[in-house]
Amino acid sequence: MQIKDCEFDILYLIGKDYDNSKRPVTFLEDEKFLDQFIKSNMAGVICTEEISRKISTLFEGGICITERPKSVFFAFHNYLAKETDHYGNTTKTVIGNDTKIDSSSIISPVNVSIGKNVTIMPNVIIKENVEIRDNVVIREGTILGTPAFSYFLQEKKRVLVESTGSVLIEENVELHSHVNIEKGSMGGKTIIGKNTKIDNNNLIGHDSHIGENCIIAGSCTLAGNVKVGNDCFLGIGVNISQNINIGNNARINMGAVVTKDVENHQSVSGNFAIEHSKFIENLKKNR
Repeated sequence: MQIKDCEFDILYLIGKDYDNSKRPVTFLEDEKFLDQFIKSNMAGVICTEEISRKISTLFEGGICITERPKSVFFAFHNYLAKETDHYGNTTKTVIGNDTKIDSSSIISPVNVSIGKNVTIMPNVIIKENVEIRDNVVIREGTILGTPAFSYFLQEKKRVLVESTGSVLIEENVELHSHVNIEKGSMGGKTIIGKNTKIDNNNLIGHDSHIGENCIIAGSCTLAGNVKVGNDCFLGIGVNISQNINIGNNARINMGAVVTKDVENHQSVSGNFAIEHSKFIENLKKNR
């Protein structure tokens, strides 16, 4: 049920960054996000009737009432993604000079930009909304632009949320075999910074930003919205939870499970990860 109409530019998830020049619409079905919502300067909201009563004197934007705000929000997003050009137009794929692409690799014919002197080895898949800048090497079996692992309930069925964002691979990046990089979920961007090297069998989740000059060893998993600073090292088998920030020059040692932010120059180890020196001290105590 629509209470007040509004004009909007983007759909927005509370807690994510957005362009302040845009007019966002979000959903709200948990009262613990009320304060954050009021501070977010929304153009409109999809919410329950109970929440609409709580915000009616504080919020001047559009209000749509439903018993299932989250489901309605993502169903609306999927409609915009599939049935309209709200999230962008289709453009022909562009490939720069001196780029070598193995014949077994698959490149989307639309919405891909590949720079100069790029090497793409066998069985690579590059999906829509991917930009690869100059002097990048992509090794066997890597996939760029897969959808985010995000679902919502619609009529008791789990439905994939359409990923409408993009992937940016900056200059001089090397991606070894079987790296999977998800595109941004809702208009966002997954970024791999200049000169970063990523080893075999890594998953980089949607909307994650990896800084410049990073080394990411094999079999790491970075969940969605992970931010890694410049000059960082991630050892073999590191797992990082969603919405975690890793500072510049940080070291995440082999097998660490990171559930809290890591400061600049900090070294962490263990499951759950703590300061490396404390981890070693605990090991010595337990011998």
